[in-house]
Amino acid sequence: MKDFGENLGKKQGEEKPGIVILGGGLGAVSAAYGLTLDPNWKEKYGSIRIYTMGWRLGGKGASSRNPDARQRIEEHGLHVWMGFYENAFKMIRACYEELERPANAQLPTWEDAFKKHSPIALAQSESQGWKFLENLFPENEELPGDGFELPSLWSYVEMLLEWVVQSFIDSESKYQFDFSLFKGCNRLSGKLAMASHRLQGITLRRAFQILKGFRETGLETALLHGYGALLATLHGMILRLLEYWGDWDDLDDELKNTLSLMNLAVVLARGIVSDDVFREGFDPLDRYDFRDWLKKHGLQDLDHPAVKGMYSLLFSYIDGDPEQAKLGAGVATRFLLRMGFTYKGSIFWKMQAGMGETVFTPIYEVLKKRGVTFHFFHRVTNLVVDPATQRISKVELTKQASLLNDSYQPLVDVHGLPCWPLTPHWDQLKDGDELRLLLKKHKVRFGSKWAPAWKDETPVELVYGKDYEQLVLGISLGALPPICQELSQHSVKWRDMLRGVRTNRIQALQLWMNKSLEELGWPFLPPVATNFAEPLNTYADMSHLSKQEEWLASDEMKHIAYFCGPMKIKGHPKPPQAHSYPYEQNQEVRDTSIAWLKEYGQYLWPTTLPDHQRKGFDWDCLVDLAHLQGEDRINSQYYHANVEPSDRYVLATPGTTSLRLDPENSYFRNLYLAGDWTMTGLNCGCVESTVMSGLRASRAICGFPSRIVGESDF
Repeated sequence: MKDFGENLGKKQGEEKPGIVILGGGLGAVSAAYGLTLDPNWKEKYGSIRIYTMGWRLGGKGASSRNPDARQRIEEHGLHVWMGFYENAFKMIRACYEELERPANAQLPTWEDAFKKHSPIALAQSESQGWKFLENLFPENEELPGDGFELPSLWSYVEMLLEWVVQSFIDSESKYQFDFSLFKGCNRLSGKLAMASHRLQGITLRRAFQILKGFRETGLETALLHGYGALLATLHGMILRLLEYWGDWDDLDDELKNTLSLMNLAVVLARGIVSDDVFREGFDPLDRYDFRDWLKKHGLQDLDHPAVKGMYSLLFSYIDGDPEQAKLGAGVATRFLLRMGFTYKGSIFWKMQAGMGETVFTPIYEVLKKRGVTFHFFHRVTNLVVDPATQRISKVELTKQASLLNDSYQPLVDVHGLPCWPLTPHWDQLKDGDELRLLLKKHKVRFGSKWAPAWKDETPVELVYGKDYEQLVLGISLGALPPICQELSQHSVKWRDMLRGVRTNRIQALQLWMNKSLEELGWPFLPPVATNFAEPLNTYADMSHLSKQEEWLASDEMKHIAYFCGPMKIKGHPKPPQAHSYPYEQNQEVRDTSIAWLKEYGQYLWPTTLPDHQRKGFDWDCLVDLAHLQGEDRINSQYYHANVEPSDRYVLATPGTTSLRLDPENSYFRNLYLAGDWTMTGLNCGCVESTVMSGLRASRAICGFPSRIVGESDF
């Protein structure tokens, strides 16, 4: 039989070398999606081939089905999509439409695959423990992916102020504000002078309308001066209100939340105006840490839940250490504005199955249908530079296993839904059972950096002009340093990027429980909750996924809880010869999870606190098919340390935005870049940023897509 790894996907008689994409994550497949938007791509390029290590697509977004545990979904972390992910939704919607799944199929349309989610619970630490405040974001009738023009920066400032002014108006009657407290704080210079001595909401509204008139007539100087005066006045009013109400801890929770959000909104607007973001853009702000920048512009509550939430959302902890929280101010401010003011439908959209089958399966099936070929089990080891031409002249890879047939069929059917399995299909690999036993012996997954060498591993080369013309590098940043050594030697930009843009590790915990959310004592709607106790600071109810799994009535499975958070680095990773290292790190997550649940589980779920104890956790509430006792029941849950280089999360720390590389200009003539480590317009680790990067790489090659929403968003 023909060895699939040796023919490199090249058809006999093919004249054009084609395009090769390296990597199997969202950046790589987004680039392939963009390239195949060109209706003439086959005539122009001949072929598009994706080379990815291992047996599945997904990268940091990969998920698998566990056949030994009711086909449950096991993720790298906690994944939800945001309502402002315009490019990502446009792509995934088009994929579902192109597949034309039957109406009786599993997840036939994108609206079956994604559902709105509006409640967000923000945790706050207090002297008596932890409590949560529920925030319900209003939904709208818009659909993400329909396409739109982003608001101007002036519009963002106006929306911030509109919300603040309306909050004053709404709160005056509810809380009986005594506005006489603010006498003497109402003077606005020039055309904004107010006759009234009382700063009522309606007066603020009038001042705001005058400022909008300045913008419409192009009076920029008066506009900046007026906004500065109005923002200073608003900030003073809020601070006086806080002072009037006395001790912060005595405030009504709803009022406290409203005032603190008003204060944050005003400070954000003051910073934008004062630092001339209108002309300079957001990127220069990334020289500051977000909290430092907010403090510079007058925010006193630097532990505000919305501020702290940005660090949790973007895993912004150097070396996974919550004590080293660092996040570029420009990235954070842009992200907050996009998230809060441009979402469609709802602020979050929850996937109705694993990310693997909800996102990567439809993309995979569409790309195959369009003619893209996939080469699984190929790990890239080196990119060779030709210094005379500044091209990538050769790609060196390791073929990780040999196939029994010409191609690999990666998916598995779970109730009619094509999914990605937990392990490779051993029966499609040469000596697959022997390989399976070898990995089991060392307690390590296939493809791990720490996996033992396999007898069938084979070096493979792709050569410029013969095997490819254009090359897209869609591999995650954590795996790039050994691959890109020659690029660093020939380019200072590459050297600085690889040294300066940081990654960290995250950890994931999934629990299957025999009590419902109500029975557990959670007082609000099913949540996405953040700002909770470190390190598992983010929690989401994912109970809706149970219908995609194979639980029996006798299992009494009622609630699925996902957690994720940073994983602090303790010493240097062990060398590849230490095959058990990933297992040891997973055991560390296990031990962390046990201790964390004992300490903090009661604040999420009061009924899990054992009777007559101040601390502890009722382990019997975990569904355990092995019927273990006590804390050993955690063994039947899913916990995972993302220690593999390609699994590491890309950070947006202060001073590093300028180090990111442009997807369309890699400084090498035939190389294009796709990944959340590039300059995208969001410049942070998220689905939308990754998709934007892949689409930009595609556009640089073929001109498609012509428009990418948000790429030049200040």
